[in-house]
Amino acid sequence: MNYVEGTIRQSLFFNEENSYSVLKVEITDTNEPSLLFFEPTIVICGFFPKLESGCKYKFFGTVKSHPKYGVQYNATRYERQIDNTREGVIDYLSSDLFKGIGPKTATRIVDTIGLDAIDQIVNNPGVLNKVPRLSSEVKAMIPNLTLFDSKTDSDLYNLAFCP
Repeated sequence: MNYVEGTIRQSLFFNEENSYSVLKVEITDTNEPSLLFFEPTIVICGFFPKLESGCKYKFFGTVKSHPKYGVQYNATRYERQIDNTREGVIDYLSSDLFKGIGPKTATRIVDTIGLDAIDQIVNNPGVLNKVPRLSSEVKAMIPNLTLFDSKTDSDLYNLAFCP
């Protein structure tokens, strides 16, 4: 399936009623040969929840030429991409997805569990017991959210909410 991977630079439009989104994305990778001749950014359109600016996503879909707005990428699904560096995992864990986890707590999690903390938590939530001073509420919340935010999140969203 064709894809465009990149970082959201700006949300140009979001419809609260049906979640139709128009995003400006800086391309970091793609298997769409026709996009290699355009600017380093592209407009991506599709039905998804509000996605975070500055975060990296992989969008699956097709290139279309809109008569008024030009070349766009119509995405049918997406995956959030996590930068597998120390800073990337800390940024992910301290994002708005995980209420109550700030940079200090995220740093403790990564320092204790390691760079593969997300995979370890998904496979064995008990690994969070190793992290010092982590509340029981946070220990219960993280595994549920990491599973929801995994590669199937856009598929679940599309099945449940999109027209």
